[in-house]
Amino acid sequence: MTRFDDIIDHGKVKRVEKKILKLVLEEGDSIIKSIEEGMKENKIMEATVEDINGSVEEATITNMEKGKYNEFEIRETELIRASGLFKFGGDDLWGSLNVFTGGRKPISGKLTKGTAMDGLEIKLSIK
Repeated sequence: MTRFDDIIDHGKVKRVEKKILKLVLEEGDSIIKSIEEGMKENKIMEATVEDINGSVEEATITNMEKGKYNEFEIRETELIRASGLFKFGGDDLWGSLNVFTGGRKPISGKLTKGTAMDGLEIKLSIK
């Protein structure tokens, strides 16, 4: 799927093509590892996380709140929003995945590890 964004260049509007890589994970797939493999397979050196849709089987989310480091272990929880940036430095993947959970007590923070439930979708944009 291709999406277009407007960019203003000295008063002129240009159309810049933004390609979207949609990753659909299966039950038990590692979320971060799947992003890394998807980028490698498609020869992508840098990608921005645009969206996420689906649930995690289990995951760890970290954040800082009022100067205190928090780590949350979640299970069978829906992820409703995501952002982040990933880049390859040599063979190593650098970056972070910021997520926001659904439910009665939403959590926001960096997903440090996690496995997907069947059908979790991650959309990455590439310019």
